[in-house]
Formats: sequence, structure tokens, C-alpha cells
Amino acid sequence: MNMADSNQDKVNPNNSDIELDPIMQGADRVKGQREEDAHLDSANIDETQDTQTRANIHLGSREAEGSGLAHEEGQTFPSSSTENTQVEGSPVHTNIEQAEVKVSAFMAEEFEPEAEIPSDAPVLTAGVATSELSFDPITQNTTAPQVGEVQPGTTAQTIESGSRQSFVPENLAANVPPVASDDVGVLTEDEAFTLNVLNNDKDANTDREQLFIVDATVDGGLGAVSHDGTNITFNPGSAYDYLDDGETETVTITYSISDGEGGTDTATLTLEIVGSNDAPVVNAVDLGTTLEDTSVTFSAADLLAGATDVDGEALNVTAVTVDASYGTVVDNGDGTYSFTPAADYNGTDVPLNFTVSDGTASTDGTATIDVTAVNDGPVAASAVDTVADVGENGSVTIDVLSGATDVDGDSLAVTTATVSSGDGSVTVNADGTLSYDPGTAYNGLDDGETATVEISYEISDG
Repeated sequence: MNMADSNQDKVNPNNSDIELDPIMQGADRVKGQREEDAHLDSANIDETQDTQTRANIHLGSREAEGSGLAHEEGQTFPSSSTENTQVEGSPVHTNIEQAEVKVSAFMAEEFEPEAEIPSDAPVLTAGVATSELSFDPITQNTTAPQVGEVQPGTTAQTIESGSRQSFVPENLAANVPPVASDDVGVLTEDEAFTLNVLNNDKDANTDREQLFIVDATVDGGLGAVSHDGTNITFNPGSAYDYLDDGETETVTITYSISDGEGGTDTATLTLEIVGSNDAPVVNAVDLGTTLEDTSVTFSAADLLAGATDVDGEALNVTAVTVDASYGTVVDNGDGTYSFTPAADYNGTDVPLNFTVSDGTASTDGTATIDVTAVNDGPVAASAVDTVADVGENGSVTIDVLSGATDVDGDSLAVTTATVSSGDGSVTVNADGTLSYDPGTAYNGLDDGETATVEISYEISDG
């Protein structure tokens, strides 16, 4: 505040408890101005600043004789310390917080010194929210101002050393912190949950739309929490998959809100997480090997070796199947299964499909088995009849491999050949054919007579 004395640009600590009362000092009253007595609180004076001072301002009311004012002299309400008070020039803007302020009448009519204050003079009276009062001398309404809002038409005169200075209280309202209310919600174990937690929060100074979330954390750390300033989102991930159907768990999220004016509050969002049944998890199973054309037996326990259930339910194998091109599977009815490869089939990683159930949900899995090849012998062609019109001293060549087969695709060769019935001789040729020579054994055949000879032979695939 600027005082017209030798220390004009400062507030002198020696003059810090100054009664600023234009009525008692005999100052001229000014039309339309607010008249108050006031003094500075010396405890907060800063004399080191030439253009600013920080002090508590105490505004009081003085009831002139016969005025009939509507409020008691010295009636007070809380406010806060003055900040950034301009001491040179007029008007002076102040921001008063959490100090004791005494309220007096606002005068809208011109009056003379020593005159009585009219009994119908508008008066600013303390209401329920005493830190938020504002008075408009034009409308004579008492309202609750917003922080930073100028109260129009309110001036005060101060007297020191025979001079006076006016200032305008810019905002007599303290910033009232917001009130954050606790919130609740319900979600399933695999569900992300989002809630506007500001909907039920309140702020006396500002609209709720000006509130914002400062931070949010999950007590215990399970799950992930985030916010966008208005909404809190909680994602449980897989942290609560252990909950069985109908089981619940409670999670508490602590969050803070701000009004942007320094006021904050803290509340909680309590979430009830409801469990649901999770299907079994089945891993691949290796059943080992078996030989071609050889059955193998395995158990349900073998198939369940890699299966798990996060809910802790008992697991059962409900089906085992295999494609017919690989072979067949039989349920033995005693908890075991038998796999028989298809005839002459061999190969690796033969897939056997199986299903695991927890009694509610099922999951399919795959087991594999290797079928090791076994050599299969060649198959000779059916009997070869060769009729040759030759003389009794002639010979014949027979290709016995032309009708032979080998499932493994091996090359075949004749290893032995003998005349098993009849006479004569047989020779195995290098190309796998047989040569038969009756020699002189059938020289006794008369013209037109015949004889039958049987030749036995073996073939090999090596």
C-alpha cells in the first residue's frame, strides 16, 4: 500500500499497525466508495520491495451513531494472505487468503462528514461459506466469487499522515480445495474398466469441468492403471485369471485431483473384479516312436502332461482322433489309447488330435508320434506260364521280374532258381531273366507229345 509520507514507496514496519479509518480520521467521504476501517498485520510486512508489499489486510466495520447497520461491528470471516499488493498508484489489486477480514457497509450515496450512515445502506454480511463472499453495490447482491474474479465497485480509503490512498480488493475469496468423492466399479477378470471419477467430485470455487486428475496408482501393484485427466482406466491383464467362476477380488486405486488453483484432494476408486472360468491351456505332446505296422499304447496322463488350468480345475481327456491315412486310434476304456499305423506306413510327427476339458470349457491339443520304417520284402508275380514250341533239344528264356513289386521301391534281383518238377536245367542270367534248357531229358517225346516243367526261384530287394 502506498502511503504519502517520506517512505512513500514502502510500508514502514513502525507504521505497520495503522488504523485506516476515514470516518474516525475525518476524511472526506467519496460518493460510491466503500468505507472500511483496516490495518496491516506487521507480521507479514516485507519492506524490501519498493513496488510491492506482502501483508495481511484486516478490513473492519464501524457502526456510526444511529446508522442501524444490519451486521455487528467487527463481524469477521476467514480469507488468506495478501499477495502482490501494488503500493504505488491506484487502484491496488490484492489477493487475500486465509486472514481475518472484517466487513463494513458499502455506501452508494454521497454524504457529508459527520453525517449518519443511512439505515438502509447495503451491507455485506457473512453467509455459510464465509470465505467466499462478494458484494455488488449496484445490485446489492451477496454472491460467492470465483478465485481471481474482480468484485466491481468495491473501493476503500486509507489514511496515513494526513493523506489518503484508495485500493480495490480484487478477490476476497480464499481458494477452497476441491472435494474428491470415492468411486466404485465392477468388472470381470479379463475386462478393461474406464470411469469418469470427476462426475461426483465438487469444487466450491470453480466449475467441475475445471477439475483434473493429477495421478492414480493401484494399491498392491497388480494390473495397470492410467488416466487422461478425467477418466481412470484399469486393465487387469492376466493378473486375476486365477479367479474361478464367481470368485471376486477387490482392487483399490488411489487418485488425486486438482482445481488448478493449488487446491487438491485425494479419493479412491474401489473395483470388484469378478472371476470367470478360464479354458485349460494345452501344450504339444511327444509320444515317441513305434515301428511300421506296429501298434503303440499311451495314456490320458501322457496327453495331460503339458496341460494346465489357471482356475485349478481337474482336467480330463475327452477325445483322441487321427486321420485315417496315418492309421487308427482306439480308446481302450481304461484310460489308455492304442494307435496302429496304416499298413506299410512310416513317417515322422504323425499328428494325433485330442481334447482336454475342465468340466466347463475345452481346449484342443496335438500329440505327435514317429513311425519308423521297416523293410518290406518284394512280392513275386503270380506263376509264369511259358509255352514254347521248341524241339525237344531247344531252350527258353523267362523274365520273372516283370510282374514283381516292392512297396519300398527297392531294386529287385533273382537270387536263385531251380527245376522243382521235371527235368532239364535253369540258369539265372545277369539281367534277372531265367534260361531253361531241357537237354536230352525229353528226347523220348513222340511227335505232338508235351511235358510240364516247374521252376522255383527267389527274388530279393537287396
